[in-house]
Amino acid sequence: MRNELLSLLSQFNRGEMPVQLFQDGLEDLNKRGIWKHLNPVESKIFNSFFSWYVEMYDPTRPPRPGPVGKLKDTLAHFKGDYRVSLEQLKAKAQETETALTVAARKK
Repeated sequence: MRNELLSLLSQFNRGEMPVQLFQDGLEDLNKRGIWKHLNPVESKIFNSFFSWYVEMYDPTRPPRPGPVGKLKDTLAHFKGDYRVSLEQLKAKAQETETALTVAARKK
């Protein structure tokens, strides 16, 4: 199942998978118990990503444009109104894939 996670991240990061399929894949892995198939370091890395993803990414609410929009988004964040762009999601997914790959090499 660990390899499925890496494959999902890799395909999304290379642009071979639309965001909706990526979201469905994450949800499926979560429901199937991905956590039981990761070592403690990998679990911590994935938990950090998954928690961020669940709390921050809402495709129906993209970031507001411009510096004023960014300020409004930052202020709204403190009120529980979360917005990140697809690019930020991809950057975080890339960071997670890299960290999981490095963690696997250290085993």
